[in-house]
Amino acid sequence: MKNVKSFRHLIAFNGSLCYNILTIFTLFIFIYIFFNVLCKRFEGEFMIQGIVLAGGYSSRFNRNKMCALFNGKALILNTIDVMHQVCEKIYVITGYYHEEILETLKNYNFVEIVYNPNYDQGMFSSVKAGAHQVNHDFFIIPGDYPLVSESVYRQLLNGKKNIRVPSYKGRLGHPLFIKKELISDLINSSHNSLKEFRNSLDFEYITVNDPNILIDIDKIEDLDKIKERIDI
Repeated sequence: MKNVKSFRHLIAFNGSLCYNILTIFTLFIFIYIFFNVLCKRFEGEFMIQGIVLAGGYSSRFNRNKMCALFNGKALILNTIDVMHQVCEKIYVITGYYHEEILETLKNYNFVEIVYNPNYDQGMFSSVKAGAHQVNHDFFIIPGDYPLVSESVYRQLLNGKKNIRVPSYKGRLGHPLFIKKELISDLINSSHNSLKEFRNSLDFEYITVNDPNILIDIDKIEDLDKIKERIDI
């Protein structure tokens, strides 16, 4: 009789042990799936990279417009600071004013400065220089668009197509969002501009309520007008 009771106790103990092991295993699987989904979401949002174009002569500005004072800091820093809200890593493509921009960005550890030796061939050469650096989905914007809001970037992230362009009242602006699947096509493109490359593909219009996607700085007068308009 003792043996029967002992056997029953053994079965009950083993059953309880198996139940506990199964519960722990199920909990472990749940935690694994939860963190896996969380990590994918994190990667989807924060493994986005950025390219800021800053290789030009600023010929109509008569000096380096990227380092002109705007909103208490260099003009290009305004563009970079907003982009960094959605981009883990940013590549600034320099050219004619390389040394000056290098000095301006010396404390920006999340920025990598890439010198484009072909800057005299135009902006698209800087676009390609930037495309050589990225390996994730990315945004690209000229450095003289200091007023584009973070919400524009986030709206572009919610699009579907491989290239997404913000639109305000039917006019297209910056930044562009480009999926990583197009990096090779962009690098090897025979087009003469980013606009030509964009128009050769089935890109997506993303309507935004931000006129600043259209506002760049070409001349000193442009900067003064913007400062007056936003009371800086």
